[in-house]
Amino acid sequence: LLNATLALLPVQERFIVTLSISQVDNVSKLQGPIGPPGFNGSQGPTGPAGPPGFNGTQGLQGIMGLQGFNGSQGAQGLTGPQGPQGAGNISQCEHKTDSVAGSQNPVTIFPPAAPTTVTLEEPSGRRIISVTCSTDRAQQYLLRSSINPADGVQFYFCDCYGHYGTGSQSVDCIIHYWECPLTT
Repeated sequence: LLNATLALLPVQERFIVTLSISQVDNVSKLQGPIGPPGFNGSQGPTGPAGPPGFNGTQGLQGIMGLQGFNGSQGAQGLTGPQGPQGAGNISQCEHKTDSVAGSQNPVTIFPPAAPTTVTLEEPSGRRIISVTCSTDRAQQYLLRSSINPADGVQFYFCDCYGHYGTGSQSVDCIIHYWECPLTT
């Protein structure tokens, strides 16, 4: 047994030395406690001034002041002279219509074929104050007006185009107007 112990002795010593060195390595790698804080350095010189800032937003509006009082009303003025008589008496105006029937095909191309047109000439001594168009079955209608430069007479035209069926069909193009007498 003594020989076996003596034989193991160098192995044991190496194990202990190796164990001690690894423990020292582990201990040296551990972080130590934090030391006391150091002294503050001296303060440096003041730096140059920065650029000027932007203007601030406008403040709230102040409270409105008291309202002043109105002056007294003046005396009523004199009655003026009566004006001239107007151009017409509206109560004598009449609503009238006129129409023209014509054959139209459906509108499939632009510009469309020639329209069915009803024409209205403003009669002498009368004034037309309102004009509009309508139709019984045309696809569209258009109101136009012009003045004859030779005699200054006003003309109105209702142009009616196409229909919503197939083939050629008859359409009525209608002009509605209000006609009033002129007074002298």
